[in-house]
Amino acid sequence: MKKNKRNILVLIITIFIILVYVFKNDFNDIVNMLLNVNLVYLGLAFVVLIISDIFKSLNIYIYAKKFDPKYKFREAYKLNFITHFFNGITPFLSGGQAYQIYHLNKMNNIPYTKGSIFAFQTFFVYQTALVIITTIAIFINNFYDILPLDLFLKKIVFIGYSINLVIAIIITLINFEKKGKRFIINKLFRFLNRIKLIKKVTVDRVDSYVGVFNKSVQQIEGNNLLLLKGIIFNVIAMLLNFSIPLIILYAIEPNLNIPVLAVFIAMGYIFMVSTFVPIPGGTGGFEFGFLTFFGFIIGGPILKAAMLLWRFVTYYIVLIIGSIVFLVDRKE
Repeated sequence: MKKNKRNILVLIITIFIILVYVFKNDFNDIVNMLLNVNLVYLGLAFVVLIISDIFKSLNIYIYAKKFDPKYKFREAYKLNFITHFFNGITPFLSGGQAYQIYHLNKMNNIPYTKGSIFAFQTFFVYQTALVIITTIAIFINNFYDILPLDLFLKKIVFIGYSINLVIAIIITLINFEKKGKRFIINKLFRFLNRIKLIKKVTVDRVDSYVGVFNKSVQQIEGNNLLLLKGIIFNVIAMLLNFSIPLIILYAIEPNLNIPVLAVFIAMGYIFMVSTFVPIPGGTGGFEFGFLTFFGFIIGGPILKAAMLLWRFVTYYIVLIIGSIVFLVDRKE
């Protein structure tokens, strides 16, 4: 609890700094744009966000159902929003999966061993989808120079892409190697214990679960259709999410001439380099990533107003909804 309070305090301070930076030179113009935003386009942005979350929830649903045949989609949709909440208040977006393991155990009686496999597999398909999309974005931009990045930004993008690619390679190797899975389970149990979601678990106790763990793996191991579905659901969810800034730009100024492909490339770059910012919800990284990469597409007060609306729709509103769902879930 103390750690969450500290995270929220860091989040509030970071948001304040961002708002001061954004409003300091264009306060009146930005406020005027936000007050006169096209509500139809803004509503469409929310609809796209909801559809995107449906596909994210489908990813949760197909994997959780493998361990609990009675698992329902509405439970996955609810868990998806709670995951958003915990990712939003923890550094490196790291709290969501840990809570998923805890939630599936308490609400659906899915053992921690199986919950750990669930968390690992859903992360695996997400990371795979992210690398696929960002690889295509880099490939297209390098050939057609849609976003003319300078040397510094190219280095930042290269570092972000390299980190994501290395993570994808490591989890792929682990995913097809039993000892690697056992190592991950050990680390996950220790992490869950450290953040006080489960009681102290020793190495000996973890080892005693290996039999159950291996049987759990067999339920999804070699299921290429399940793997393909998970990757496709994540790709669709990301592409829908990546379209939201385009809709928001039209909400601010319907007559803008915006290159659609540039928007998707910019979003790929933003996600590539911002998820490793050690501030809850990636706050600061996503905002300045948006201002930097979308600065090649649009400028001035419109850029800043779009960034604020984008984060409002995709982060702050989702954070509020997730917190409400979490509180209701706790009461139940």
